[in-house]
Amino acid sequence: MLIEKKPAICGICPGACAVEVTLESGRLVKVEPRRGVPYANLCVRGRYAPEIVYSPHRLKTPLIRTGERGEGRFRAASWDEALDLAV
Repeated sequence: MLIEKKPAICGICPGACAVEVTLESGRLVKVEPRRGVPYANLCVRGRYAPEIVYSPHRLKTPLIRTGERGEGRFRAASWDEALDLAV
């Protein structure tokens, strides 16, 4: 198992904090604030980035509502279809 630590910019929220990520065989396992740089903070979202990125509940395709608002009925759509609808 290859373990690497690399400097990065967190992309979980718009804060774009300077972070150091730990990768095990290319998989994100830990995110920490990067030492020695301005704004080296980390919010709760950033700290739990590995759980967010690899969550089985994470949306991986656009969804389009098929029922009335609030009913919770959606269908999967292509990116092109979703972007055409949004614009």
